[in-house]
Amino acid sequence: MASEASISAQVRPPTHRTPPAALHLALTLSLQQLVKPSRRSLQHSKLLRLPVELLDFIFKDVYATAPPRAPICRALLAYHDEHNRSRFRRVKVVGSVMLSSYCQSLQIRSSIGAMCESLKVVHSRVHSLALAVDPGLVTLLLASLSNVRYLELGGHQLVEAFLQHAAASDSSFMPHLSHLVLLADSAGQNPDPYDPTLLCGLGNFVRLKELYLHLVVQEDNLVEIEEDVQYSCAALRKLTLIDCKSSPGAVDFIQRCTQLQILIISDSIKELVEAPFLNAVGHLGTLKTLQLSASVTGHSWKLPKAVKNLSSLDNLVLGDGCTCRDKPSFEILRRLAVKHLEFRLGSVVSASHLLQLVGGDDKHQYLASIVLDQVYASLGDIDELDSWREQQDELDDWLQGGWTLPKWNKTFSQEGLRAVIAAASRNGVVVSGEAVDALGLEWQIKAKKEEIKGWQKREARRERRAAGGWGGGGGGYRRWNRW
Repeated sequence: MASEASISAQVRPPTHRTPPAALHLALTLSLQQLVKPSRRSLQHSKLLRLPVELLDFIFKDVYATAPPRAPICRALLAYHDEHNRSRFRRVKVVGSVMLSSYCQSLQIRSSIGAMCESLKVVHSRVHSLALAVDPGLVTLLLASLSNVRYLELGGHQLVEAFLQHAAASDSSFMPHLSHLVLLADSAGQNPDPYDPTLLCGLGNFVRLKELYLHLVVQEDNLVEIEEDVQYSCAALRKLTLIDCKSSPGAVDFIQRCTQLQILIISDSIKELVEAPFLNAVGHLGTLKTLQLSASVTGHSWKLPKAVKNLSSLDNLVLGDGCTCRDKPSFEILRRLAVKHLEFRLGSVVSASHLLQLVGGDDKHQYLASIVLDQVYASLGDIDELDSWREQQDELDDWLQGGWTLPKWNKTFSQEGLRAVIAAASRNGVVVSGEAVDALGLEWQIKAKKEEIKGWQKREARRERRAAGGWGGGGGGYRRWNRW
């Protein structure tokens, strides 16, 4: 009997990546014939009789360019999956039907679950499945993701099953998980979905660095939480809470994130962040970045007073709905030891108060940079047009409103911004952002409009000349117009 080395030498594929045309064609035709299932009985494919080295070669170099017309047998799926590993590394599932199909595939070949590093399960309806999925398939799904690093689950059924599975397991469950997104509406079953009895399983993920929670809170029916549950999320560095309202469970969860560095809160209630939330973060003494915004467009809120207690804060980001234009708000900012201050689109800020913050005798001692994105301007896609003459319809669309002019006001005007930039420059504070860019873009938009209108007039004269008409310019005789 020939040794394994001699067999390997006989079937070793050529060193070049693409086989000769004749060999490639022969293997392709053979693959199409061999992969067909037997009509008489459920026999394994004849490809399985080939040496392992040649089988690997077929799936690597031939199967990729000539996929079989009939389903391959289960015994060959391992070769298919191994050579298409990238296809299963990042998986996005949309809807209950696709989710059930993916779970059924896991029943046949569990290896694709181990290949998955990123899984997203999203649905057409926010926070809920259109149709319930077989609980057994959901359990199989969770048990199969041994190497997942990014996990996004939407819908009460999936989120509840995940949290229950995590609570009943140890650190061997999804040991590599580092980024988790949970979106669910408990439909009144859990008034406070942040209760420690529900979230305690998150303490088993020792590598969990980032967590995004959008769990609908029944604010009118909140009850006391079980505070005696022992767990912590010491590895967590970034936490995002959406519409957690005045949830006692959310406050309790923040206190368990003992090394939290970044906190993002977006809510729809009038008092965006109540004191207990920020007090809980302040007691940690580890928070470096705080980002606040309204989750509902048009909802305004003032800077919470409790922000001044965050002594470790370096970066403060104020988003949609923030109205930071009064003296008390800037007194809070002046007491913070922040180095970076950012106002995002949808916020309102006073240029005069900002000027006092970066200049004068009472300027901020630690502030190093400010980002102003609350005013926005855009040239649109005019610079992407290759030929004005061939794209005149797109040119007309742009003139009709393909640009965006900045919306200045008395609170934040062009002159006020220029004064802030000048004072900041003198005191070593860097000012940047969309508002700063808008100063130049506003002039560019007006100049571009004049340029296009001038070109259109010249183009109209050129077309009239080409058609035998007058060159324009008046007078009783035809004259040459070089334009």
